Amino acid sequence: MATDKTGRAEIIESVDLGTAELIPDPRRPHGWLLMIAGVSQSYVDTRNPRFLEFEYVRRVVSIIDAMKGPTDPIDALHLGGGAMTIPRYIEAVRPGSRQTVVERDAALSKLIRRVPRCPNRPTSKSSWATPGHSSTTPPGTRTTS
Repeated sequence: MATDKTGRAEIIESVDLGTAELIPDPRRPHGWLLMIAGVSQSYVDTRNPRFLEFEYVRRVVSIIDAMKGPTDPIDALHLGGGAMTIPRYIEAVRPGSRQTVVERDAALSKLIRRVPRCPNRPTSKSSWATPGHSSTTPPGTRTTS
């Protein structure tokens, strides 16, 4: 398996909605591109969650940031998690926020949770769920507090 200069290797796995690829970004040592079925879905820099590669994510975040003070915690429901770009951003910018991520692809949520620095630290209360499963029942579920 080939690795980049930081020792990261591309991860390719079958998920519920097709084939997922987590591709290390050669420009950013902690950047990852998520592709599903060959289509770019999400990008995350695990060391700097404030870095937002995709324009659509920057637009969503600008709306979130306009809702409250610049560091005030919020309650957020994410319908689809992708590479957890927006939950990671909220955790970094708004410590103490409560977040729930509903991801219909249980295999994808398991894959993404293997990427370092996935939200699961004391500054944030995060719940993962897949339709048909409570926030305390696997698969594809993760609850933290």
